[in-house]
Amino acid sequence: MTIQMLQRCAAGGPKLSARDQRIASTFMIVSALVMAVLYIVLRKIYHAAPAVEAVGYASFPPCP
Repeated sequence: MTIQMLQRCAAGGPKLSARDQRIASTFMIVSALVMAVLYIVLRKIYHAAPAVEAVGYASFPPCP
């Protein structure tokens, strides 16, 4: 299975239909919004607790 996966990646990766691309992009946008709202709510409740900061760094990594 691993060799087949590597061969598919070497050939340009899997081909997604337009419908699959729309579903994936919608899921990415919704999940980013959920993580942003979660971070804001936790920040309001717990302020700058280390666990809240960990959620922030996991959701939105700092730019180098």
